[in-house]
Amino acid sequence: DKVFALHVAPELPVGTVSLSAGVQNASSDTFSIEITGKGTHGATPHLGIDPITTGCTIVTELSLIRSKLFDALEPFLINVCQFTSGYADNVAPETAVIKGTVRCLSEELRSQVQSHIERISRSVCSMKGCKCSITYNRVAPVLINSKEEAELAAKAISECGYTVESLAAPRLIAEDFACLLKEAPGCIFALGCGNADKGLTASLHSPNFDMDEACLQVGLECMLAIYLKLTESR
Repeated sequence: DKVFALHVAPELPVGTVSLSAGVQNASSDTFSIEITGKGTHGATPHLGIDPITTGCTIVTELSLIRSKLFDALEPFLINVCQFTSGYADNVAPETAVIKGTVRCLSEELRSQVQSHIERISRSVCSMKGCKCSITYNRVAPVLINSKEEAELAAKAISECGYTVESLAAPRLIAEDFACLLKEAPGCIFALGCGNADKGLTASLHSPNFDMDEACLQVGLECMLAIYLKLTESR
């Protein structure tokens, strides 16, 4: 069995696809760090244990993992996207929750980063007198296009008369098609859906995203060409 997929790409014009072998997209992991201190009245902070300042220290330390614990050229990202705590302006809260995402371009690096996040979070909480509960979810692996299938797809699409560009660099955006590529050889390519003349250039997941629907015909022809090329080789 072989697997193939496409994903729209507004940065590319209709009629152009981006396709390469090897690493294409980063892995995607999420983390949630729940910090439990001791709540108290806002006027008596000395009677409590503050989860907010503990969380601030954790956020600062996580931001230093990349610059202090790894070669600066290692391709990965740790991004804290949520920090929630408290419910009133005169109550020092008992808990705080930090949530974020991790993106890596190798499975080895992925495991190392997870280990550092968990170790640092627990160490800071222990130092501050707080309890720490960490949930770490591995959402999608690194996406790697297999060489033979990527070359077959590129040839099939080129023969349709469309432009095939090589991916300039792997992206930290994740794609769960990577899970299928763990089970069978194949590839995914980026299908141009942008049209600058029509003002259709907003990025993916932007509230202004829209696409030139002419790309639907292009995508259909590309996938059909790949299928026909596969049947030729059998």
